[in-house]
Amino acid sequence: MAEFRVWVRSLGHASRVRVEGLANARWLVERLGQLFIFKDSRPFVEDETNVFFSFHVPHNSQISRIRIEKALARLPEVKMMLEPA
Repeated sequence: MAEFRVWVRSLGHASRVRVEGLANARWLVERLGQLFIFKDSRPFVEDETNVFFSFHVPHNSQISRIRIEKALARLPEVKMMLEPA
């Protein structure tokens, strides 16, 4: 799998994960589900360019934005990006 770009933004109670490409977003939800046991990731939301897709990962006592970012950074397929302007 080729490297793809990912952004993470805290929404307080959840993290919004924005991913380049629908197939990459689906793969990433599955991968994060293996790393962190979570059952809710709200449906994919497509942006106006049809290139980026986002989903939410709810925070709890074991899943925080920091832990999500660290897990993503360890995946060789993921290129972590700064928040988009």
